[in-house]
Amino acid sequence: MVKPYVHDILVRFKDAPKRELVKQVKSLPTQLPEFDFSDLRFIPDTYVRLRKGPSRKTEILSEFDQGQVVTVISKKRNWIEVRYWDVLSKDYLQGWVFTKHTAYFNHRRPR
Repeated sequence: MVKPYVHDILVRFKDAPKRELVKQVKSLPTQLPEFDFSDLRFIPDTYVRLRKGPSRKTEILSEFDQGQVVTVISKKRNWIEVRYWDVLSKDYLQGWVFTKHTAYFNHRRPR
């Protein structure tokens, strides 16, 4: 899994500006070429909510930890449907998050 690597970066760069932290996490694919990052994103912010549907008016299912890695299932306008392993419930959670609260991994390989 990718999450331990993201957590390590969060610890090492905890006092760095958010921009530097995001840059370091985005670069993980170059350090872990055996993983497929194409359907993955991560949550660079705090207080990002997982919702039942693609709207701010829908029920809040959970709140993400900063650095949470999610798998993209589908997209609808500015929202993406995601799935991730929740350690508290010991189960997969699935719901919607506003796209701007997620970040891509740089998964294209350098030539």
